[in-house]
Amino acid sequence: MPLHVNPAPNPTISTTSLPNAQAFQTYSTTLSKSGNAGTWSITSGTLPSGLTFDTATGTISGKPTVSGDFPLTFKFTETESGTFATKSLPLHVNPAPDPTINTTTLPAVLINANYSQALSKTGNAGTWSISAGALPTGLTLDADTGLISGVPTVSGTFNFTVKFTETESGTFDTQALSILVYSRPTITTTGLPDALKDNSYSATLTKSGGSGSGTWSVSAGTLPTGLSLSSAGVFSGTATVNGDYSFTVRFADSVTGAATTKVLTIHVGPTAIKNGSLADGKVGVAYSVQFNGAPSGVSGWNLDSGTLPPGLSLSGAGVLSGTPTVAGDYTFAVTYSVLLKPSRTKTFTLHINP
Repeated sequence: MPLHVNPAPNPTISTTSLPNAQAFQTYSTTLSKSGNAGTWSITSGTLPSGLTFDTATGTISGKPTVSGDFPLTFKFTETESGTFATKSLPLHVNPAPDPTINTTTLPAVLINANYSQALSKTGNAGTWSISAGALPTGLTLDADTGLISGVPTVSGTFNFTVKFTETESGTFDTQALSILVYSRPTITTTGLPDALKDNSYSATLTKSGGSGSGTWSVSAGTLPTGLSLSSAGVFSGTATVNGDYSFTVRFADSVTGAATTKVLTIHVGPTAIKNGSLADGKVGVAYSVQFNGAPSGVSGWNLDSGTLPPGLSLSGAGVLSGTPTVAGDYTFAVTYSVLLKPSRTKTFTLHINP
């Protein structure tokens, strides 16, 4: 009885498509087939640079270095029978995405203080650089880690652009940044105006340096009764008790906590008349001088003693005016009143030339 031997069936490549690859990213996929043992090959087309094809396992692996569409035809041949199968399977490689610098702001720093701040990014390995501007004097950027560190020695606002470049793909991202280096705060107010008892008072403290924001307070001593200091550095209120009040004001920087203090004094009482010596007058020539030193709104200037030159008079607003008619030296004292009470008095001598 004859024996019929059927021919070996052809193998079949069952993979229907290849997953997309991404440039400079690790890739691995294995073709599947039905049939006996055999070997794989590529009969047309070329794999992207960076990928290899294992002819024993049918595995495509590696890290593609170019993007694009790559038409490929694969062949599987059974070892014993020599039968084979082919299939066209295109491979698409997406371009490498640009890296992204995530850091958008950097903290301020006090001059001559240690600074350390790491820049952050998404993407593959690469290097950092400054592509525009400059870091504050005393600070450096680590090209490998993206760490900005050092001790700044010059105050000011420093604007610069950082750049991160991926080593393999060459893609990059840039980000504009700035670092504020500020000096320690210093209170620049050298003195405070006198306060007039039972009258409203206002004065503002000033400072230089620091980050630009902070809080004022009284750290020692006592303010005049009725006055207060706001956190913004404004004295206000109505002083009710005469006297000299010494106290320490403190400004604390809200960013670093750096603080500075200064001792100041507020005198509560009558305000001094501030005019110095009076300019000479001349017979027959109009003369006018404004006495000053009283608080605003006071109307109550008077001649306290002595005699004014003939032809001159003193108004309640503190203006000495008129046309002198007699030459000579005239000594007199002027005063002003607040709430019908005597305040400060000062003596002057006015010379009238002929």
